[in-house]
Amino acid sequence: MKKKFFILIYMVILTITTFSQNTDSSIYFTDYSHYLTLNTYGIQKSGNFSLSDENSKKRLTYVPNHNLSFGLSGQYKWIGIGFAKNFFPNNNIDKYGESTSFNLGVTLTPEKWLINFLLSVNQGLYLKNTPDIIKNWDGEKYHYMDSLTVVSLNFSLLRALNNNFSYKAAYNFNQIQNKSAGSTLLGGFISSYGLETDESIVPAEVRDNFATADSIRSIGLLSLGISAGYTYTFVIKKKFFLNLYLVSHIGAQTVGVYGINEIDLNPTSKLHLTTGYQVKISAGYNSYKWLAGLRFTANSYNVQGVSDADAGYNANTFKFYLGRRFGSKKNPLRQTSLD
Repeated sequence: MKKKFFILIYMVILTITTFSQNTDSSIYFTDYSHYLTLNTYGIQKSGNFSLSDENSKKRLTYVPNHNLSFGLSGQYKWIGIGFAKNFFPNNNIDKYGESTSFNLGVTLTPEKWLINFLLSVNQGLYLKNTPDIIKNWDGEKYHYMDSLTVVSLNFSLLRALNNNFSYKAAYNFNQIQNKSAGSTLLGGFISSYGLETDESIVPAEVRDNFATADSIRSIGLLSLGISAGYTYTFVIKKKFFLNLYLVSHIGAQTVGVYGINEIDLNPTSKLHLTTGYQVKISAGYNSYKWLAGLRFTANSYNVQGVSDADAGYNANTFKFYLGRRFGSKKNPLRQTSLD
C-alpha cells in the first residue's frame, strides 16, 4: 500500500480512538495472574517476502513450505514464554522444497502494559509465482532456494488506555473479561529483519528485468517508530469471547543491501519512512480452569531503499490452542474494577 494511505489510516485511528474510550466503571474483569496457565497449540504460518521492479513491474514472491507447527506456552503473573517448531515433514518436498522454522516469544504484561519480544527464523523458501516468472516452466518443481534464510526480531510496547479493558483475557489467558469492553492502544516498536542467501535472490531468467537489484543476495533493516490502534472484546454468555484488534505503525527505517561479492548496493544509509499494520482476531472459551480458542494474526511492513525495487514482507499466522489453569481454590480470585 502507498505511504499516504497508511499515514491517513494512522491519523484516523488516533482521532477516532481518542474519543471512543469506555469509561463505564461497572465493567469488570477477573484476575487469574496468580495462577500458572499452560497451553499447547498448533500454528500455521503463511508469511512471504516480495521484491518488485519499479520499471518492469515484475514481482518475486518467496514463501516457505511450512506444515503445521506445534508449541507450548506458559503464563505466570506478568511473564509469558512460548516456543513452536515444525516437527512434521513439509508438504510435497519434491515440488516446493524443504523449509524449517523456529519461533520464540516472550510476553510481559505489567499493569496495563503489553510488551512483546518475538524471534522467528525460516530457512528454505520457494518462488510462489514461479509459473509467471520462469519462461517455459515444466510445471514440476518451483524455483527453490535452500540457503535463503529469513530472521526477524520484533519488540513492541503498547498500553491500553481504558483501565476496564483486559488485553490479557483475549491473548495471555491470565484474566477473564466479564463484560464487553474496548480500548485505545498507544506505544512503539523496534524491529529487525534480515534476509540472506548464497546467490542472487533474483532468478537468472528475469535478472534483466530487475535493473541494479538483479544481484541482491542479502537485505538487512532496522525500523523503529510509534504505534496506535484500537481493540475490543465482545463477551458472549460470560465464558465465550470475540476480540478484534487493529494497530498501525509509522516510523523510520534504515536498510543495508548487499549483492554478490559483498558489494554495497545502498551505501548512503539514508533513513526512510516505514509503515505497517497488525490485525488480530481472537475467539474462544475462557473459564476458571479451562480455555480454548482460535486466533488469526496478520502483520505487514513495507521496505524502502532496496536499490531500484520495492520490497515488503508480511507474516500471517493461524493458531488454535487448548490450555488449563493451575491454582488452589483456597486462593481467592481477585475481582478487579478500575476506573
